[in-house]
Amino acid sequence: MRTVREIYDVLFAFAPERMKMGDWDNVGLLCGHFDAPVTTALVALDPMPDVIDEAKAVGAQCIVTHHPLFFDPPRAINETTLAGRSVLELIEHGIAAVNLHTNLDCAPGGVNDALAAKLELDNVRILNPAGEDDAGQPYGLLRIGETDQTDVRTFAAFVKEKLACPGLRFADAGRPVRCVAVGGGSCGSAIDEVLAAGCDTFVTADLKYHQFEEARWRGLNLIDAGHFETEDPVCEVLAMLLRERFPADDGPEVIVPGGTLDRKAGILTGTRAERAIGCYHADAVFFSARGLDAEGVLDTSDATAGVARAMIEHARLAVMLADHSKFSGDGMARMVFWSQVDVLVTADGTENRPLLDTIRRQGVKVITVPAAE
Repeated sequence: MRTVREIYDVLFAFAPERMKMGDWDNVGLLCGHFDAPVTTALVALDPMPDVIDEAKAVGAQCIVTHHPLFFDPPRAINETTLAGRSVLELIEHGIAAVNLHTNLDCAPGGVNDALAAKLELDNVRILNPAGEDDAGQPYGLLRIGETDQTDVRTFAAFVKEKLACPGLRFADAGRPVRCVAVGGGSCGSAIDEVLAAGCDTFVTADLKYHQFEEARWRGLNLIDAGHFETEDPVCEVLAMLLRERFPADDGPEVIVPGGTLDRKAGILTGTRAERAIGCYHADAVFFSARGLDAEGVLDTSDATAGVARAMIEHARLAVMLADHSKFSGDGMARMVFWSQVDVLVTADGTENRPLLDTIRRQGVKVITVPAAE
């Protein structure tokens, strides 16, 4: 069984404490015992009461967050303050709290690399490196990269979609978007650095009215995509880091706000994942499954079936791809009925024709291709 110490060591090898931006920052194990056993870890952006409630509900013994429980030592630990209530809840339920804050912002592969990747920027590099890690790789806060030239309104809509923002604010300086700087969270104070680097666009959060006005006057497109939205992509990074370090059944179950990480399938599952999928709409979804029968499609578990079902329900066209092995009817969970599938593509085979006729009668277009030799 893994311990808090083992999880801590993996996280701080990825984002060492020395990368944090000052002594004012508070990172590390802020609550709990290093030698406490961990079978389930919850990854989130904030150690808020609802996250702690979720940790209790899923039986997590450790919460890994970006933001700390508190920055300054609290004068009292009681239920009258947010930090006090959170600490009491964690202690009462034996849950450890580990966080990586500005060290994760600055670390290679951390918050701002995750944000740049989410926005599909090319040639990403660090703007004004603050130092080098043990391998000689630079680290620092902001990232800059290139994108296909477009106007700021179109790019803002792209950012909104990619980060699943409920809304965003932007200032149009009249320049085409080509060289983009990104800074997850509150990085508005870096506008001078961004302009000096020759960027035409800056994506960050928590901007003030006068910063928008000044940026537009100085020729910088400015996009405020939200503090949570610009930093949340790193949760997937941390979840995958723990999954890779503690593979299969050898480590703790990893859960993120986007869902529960299914180690074998390598996907996020659960109601949170299904709700996240609901934010998107596709022209078509191509999917497979564990098996099929006369009623519909089957999968290995309710969790994986639920994610696929959510994708199918939010696509105009649902196409199932099935080889001959899928006709065995294996599968414990019903994914969808044939009324929810538009097309079935499969190999031609005489043994499958009675079932294919049944599927056709339910309105599914069946396309058969020659079986591979």
